[in-house]
Amino acid sequence: MYPHLTGPGSGNIRNSEHFCRELLRRFPGARLCVIAATTPAWALEHTGPLLCVTREAPAKPFRSGDFGFLRGDSSAEALAALRTARARHAGGFDIIFIDHDHRLPALVAQVNAALPLAHAKTVFLFDDAVPPTIGMAGPEPTQGWWVGEVWMLAHMLAPEGPQGRLLTCALPPTGLMVAAGFAPIDPAAVDRTRAAMAGVTTDAALAEVSSYTRHDIAFDAACELLQAELPEDEVRVVPSTGHEPLPRRILVPQQAWLKPPPAFVCNLSSHGLDPRRLFEAQRHTHAKMIDSFEDATLLGFGAIIKDGRYFHRYVNSAELMLARLADGFGGYSNEATGLHRFGDAVVLPRERLEDPVVLDMPVLFGTPEEPHNWGMWLLIGLPSAAEFLANRDRYGKFLCYAEQPWQRRLLEMVGIGPAELIRHDVSRSYRCSALHLIRHSARDLFVTADERAIFAALADRIARPPATGTPEKLFISRLTRTRKLGAYRGMTNEEALIEGLQHLGFVAVEPEYLPFEEQVALFRNARSIVGLGGAAMFNTVFCRPGTRVVTIESTLTFVDAHTNIFGSLGLDYGVILGDEDLTDPRASQRRWSLDVPRALERIAAWS
Repeated sequence: MYPHLTGPGSGNIRNSEHFCRELLRRFPGARLCVIAATTPAWALEHTGPLLCVTREAPAKPFRSGDFGFLRGDSSAEALAALRTARARHAGGFDIIFIDHDHRLPALVAQVNAALPLAHAKTVFLFDDAVPPTIGMAGPEPTQGWWVGEVWMLAHMLAPEGPQGRLLTCALPPTGLMVAAGFAPIDPAAVDRTRAAMAGVTTDAALAEVSSYTRHDIAFDAACELLQAELPEDEVRVVPSTGHEPLPRRILVPQQAWLKPPPAFVCNLSSHGLDPRRLFEAQRHTHAKMIDSFEDATLLGFGAIIKDGRYFHRYVNSAELMLARLADGFGGYSNEATGLHRFGDAVVLPRERLEDPVVLDMPVLFGTPEEPHNWGMWLLIGLPSAAEFLANRDRYGKFLCYAEQPWQRRLLEMVGIGPAELIRHDVSRSYRCSALHLIRHSARDLFVTADERAIFAALADRIARPPATGTPEKLFISRLTRTRKLGAYRGMTNEEALIEGLQHLGFVAVEPEYLPFEEQVALFRNARSIVGLGGAAMFNTVFCRPGTRVVTIESTLTFVDAHTNIFGSLGLDYGVILGDEDLTDPRASQRRWSLDVPRALERIAAWS
């Protein structure tokens, strides 16, 4: 096999198909023209404009909302189709992929016919640009798998000007050429090129006349051409790949986990919810690590920008979260970052980077991704505080959002006082010489063994029973919040549920109105807990193993993650699903109701 096809400097690009698929994923609105025998699968997944000049119309469904097909069975028919396309699409394509007739005269004709469809920065992609063996590199098929004379284009194309590019990647299975900014090819050059290459008759000779570019460099070059011209006051931001070399200390590696199934799922929804995922036992827990970012900028709730890349606390969520932040510009889901879209790019106003708070000491970042969410404070804030306290020699200060009195009191109770705290102002940017934080490979809400030990030790130290005592049976209510006009995810008949549960010996409590140490005591001493899904139920981290817990939820959206908490804590748990009100205009977190008699019957049989 041709040795260069092992992929020098491949980075994260695995093969030619992956290169093309990743390019379209990065630029979902790019206008794509495919000139090929058949339409490749990755092109059919493209959501932007797509024109296929192929022998047959795609047999598989395509996702493009602006799809066109022109038949190009033979080389002559393909050229005629391209001439037809000029009238409608002149200068209209950002990417032109060519994989049709691999004979050099036909290739040159295809390139010249496609050039009127291109603009100054159009990226041309030529498949089969690196023959694995010389036997596959001739003008006519001589063996079953033939790549033809595509490789010779590297000796014919003459890129020029600032947009000129000519890069050949030895990507499996047969290479890919990236080209841009070249003039039409003189057809007479076909014979001259063939004559010049006539001496290439062995694999070694083929290697000598070819040069290859690292795949990641070629990919970045294609991306650079496809990026829209940005105003001077904007900075482009791209998601991290998750593979950047960062100083890292592994705390807990990813592990296989047999998730305990729920004791029961009582599905009272009328909307056909399918809870089978809850019974899938074979899981992998997230890896947990301390990552360190040198000379990085912190924005908003927790966006880390380094070298133009966006990093998120959950390593595998960077792309999804960056899109969410940009799409949420102007609202809460933008998380005070200022990130927004400019064409296909995500950009940041330069002014957002000006006048930063300069932190020239190592800091541990403890703000949860939802700074106002009690549950995430427990799962992220407290373990971060414990890391800081256990390794004071590593960190100068603890950087954490603490605008609410309960947040400052919580930190003080675990041992972080004002002198050690930098209060995170989400409206400012921070330029950090060394920013450290706990990161997870994924967001699954699994509570690791070290975190279970943190919660147990904290409960033993601070739990203080309320004056009313600690009932064995608790109902975790959201009634006050539900009664507020327009409250999200409000259960409309919660009063009836409370009344019914009282007959079963349950005492209704609203933890958010109790001091932290009393909340801990209630959950630590309860034998059975029934609760409406939400942040207060995260207090189950203080329960003793074997406590019975029933979560009542309106949809399946959060149930799997919530039950990961219960399962990882060794709690016996069940699930009841209510009925979401689809007339609520909100896109999510709608009001809902519950078939109370049936729910009570199930709870009575188990609790």
